[in-house]
Amino acid sequence: MRRVMRDLLKRARMAVPVAFGAVACLMGCTGGPADPSAATVPVVEGLPDTVTFAHVAPIIRSHCTGCHRPGQVGPFPLTSYNDVRRKAKTVRKMVVGRWMPPWPADTAYSR
Repeated sequence: MRRVMRDLLKRARMAVPVAFGAVACLMGCTGGPADPSAATVPVVEGLPDTVTFAHVAPIIRSHCTGCHRPGQVGPFPLTSYNDVRRKAKTVRKMVVGRWMPPWPADTAYSR
C-alpha cells in the first residue's frame, strides 16, 4: 500500500506533462506527448519517508473519483481510504502501466 501511495504521489509531483489520460486517476491533455510511454519521467527528490493517505487523498480526489464513485463509469469507487486500500494492487497496476487514466483524455478533467 505504501508503494502504491508513494508511486501516486511521485506521479502527481512530476513537472513534465505526462499524458496520464482521463479516467480520473489523473486527468486531461496539457500538451504532453501523443504516446504517454514516450514521455521522460524526471527523478523526484524529497519525498517523505512515510506516505500516508493524507498525502494521497487529494491526488485520488483530483484524478480518480470523477469516474470512480457511485453512479459514474468507474467499475468501483475510490472515495475512501478503505476503497483505495481494497483496490491498491489494481490501482498501482493501472497507474504504473498507464492504463489509468484512459487515453485519450476526457477534456472534462484537467491536469
